[in-house]
Amino acid sequence: MAWVLGEHAVDRSGSTWTEALQGFDALEQAVVDGGSGLRRGLADFQAQRKIAGNSTTLAVSLDVFHTKQEAQRVLRKLWNRVESRWALADRRSLAFLDRMHRQLTAAEPRAELREALVRRWWLLRQPVAVPADAPGGGRWLAAALVQTECCRKLEANWEESYRRVAAVLRQTVRASSAVECMNSVLRMHQGRHRTVTQPMLDLKRLYWNCRPFRSGKRRARSPYELLGLTLPTTDWWQLLRMSPQI
Repeated sequence: MAWVLGEHAVDRSGSTWTEALQGFDALEQAVVDGGSGLRRGLADFQAQRKIAGNSTTLAVSLDVFHTKQEAQRVLRKLWNRVESRWALADRRSLAFLDRMHRQLTAAEPRAELREALVRRWWLLRQPVAVPADAPGGGRWLAAALVQTECCRKLEANWEESYRRVAAVLRQTVRASSAVECMNSVLRMHQGRHRTVTQPMLDLKRLYWNCRPFRSGKRRARSPYELLGLTLPTTDWWQLLRMSPQI
């Protein structure tokens, strides 16, 4: 990549660009942004070459980087307005929250205690940005302790209710998260195989459900184990080699 043209011109008009392009008779392709002056200059330059008998075809392609950068700013504003009016208008988008509230009510019917327990669960899961011994570092822990006292004042035996409420909150999964999680797995395998047959899907599913997670709160446990399924082994290859037991 060499920089062969660098002139401090009076303006960026089409005629200025046409003049600057003189001598580039072997030019075959130009990658340009959306500037009207440059586009006009290239068009006039190509016309000059045709008149001169130069049959070289000049292909002009658009540099989409700047177009994308400018479009993102505009589209972000448009999307913010669209999202506020449309994205969650379909009641099905919030069905998982409706189910969660029903389960929370069943876990703890008393609204005041239920809200206090949910607040405690949320505080205990806030990220710690600074060490606990640094100034302000223990604010989330202190808030959780205060919230614990609030729960105790509302109900002396609050721990049992808290366990039920926490179980509901842990098992609540946003619908799009669950869908995209599975899509990411399936698309990865679709990219590796030209044809994905039903036996192949079954084999992939067995492998995935037996494979222990490498990180996160489910680390070292497989999906089957998290579901409570008891198997002779979690090694998918060993399972395939075993005889079915009735």
